[in-house]
Amino acid sequence: MIENHKDQKPKNNRISRIALKLMGNEKWQGITIPIFLIFLSFFAAAIIILILGKNPLMAFYNLLQGAGILPKPSYAGYKSMLTDFLTLLNYMTPLIFASLAVAVALKGGLFNIGVSGQMLFAGYIATIIIGYSGLTSILAKPLVLVVGIIAGALIGGLVGLLKHKFNINEVVSSIMFNYIIQYVLSFFIHSNYIDPVSRQSRYISSASRLTLVNVELIGLKMDLPIGFIIAILVAVVLKYFMDKSRLGF
Repeated sequence: MIENHKDQKPKNNRISRIALKLMGNEKWQGITIPIFLIFLSFFAAAIIILILGKNPLMAFYNLLQGAGILPKPSYAGYKSMLTDFLTLLNYMTPLIFASLAVAVALKGGLFNIGVSGQMLFAGYIATIIIGYSGLTSILAKPLVLVVGIIAGALIGGLVGLLKHKFNINEVVSSIMFNYIIQYVLSFFIHSNYIDPVSRQSRYISSASRLTLVNVELIGLKMDLPIGFIIAILVAVVLKYFMDKSRLGF
């Protein structure tokens, strides 16, 4: 009986050994680790949903429907699964840029935990300078990127300056800046840039958006994600820069 149990043990652990081997293989880590983390996040979410007394499978099904990955029973006028999926890509865009910002810092041996504050500050400055300027699309779309990059870099540079001059830990200062920027910008937005009717922030001109809003194609009205395409191109360039160039390596 004991011998059979011992014989069975290696077989039972075979899958786990293969999984660990794949995740430990540097060649496959770029795929296996994200997939593992996605499944882990779904597993954690399922536990929370079960504790709340709901069906996690139905919750995940509705999530995929809203993301345009699975079809809904019905759609509003000019909408479809494709328009939902394009909306998902638009929401993904700032997260991709944030991930790239973290990746570049990690390549240099730094943990950039201040990305959220840098994004907020960059978005705010780009909005008040370009978003409300009335410039044409040809000027506004590239300028909003340039202004946002400079504004975000200023905050990151300030964190680096504090580290260099005063030896202030960059993780601590980044976290502090995240909260400072969040509350200060919230004050300025509510003080100067709130629409009196909708009580939301004032509408940003479509010319400065990195999304083509309500474009009519194939009988649908969709938001075309220019920013998503730019983010993917930047990711490819950075990958090549880090892996193939002397400076990036």
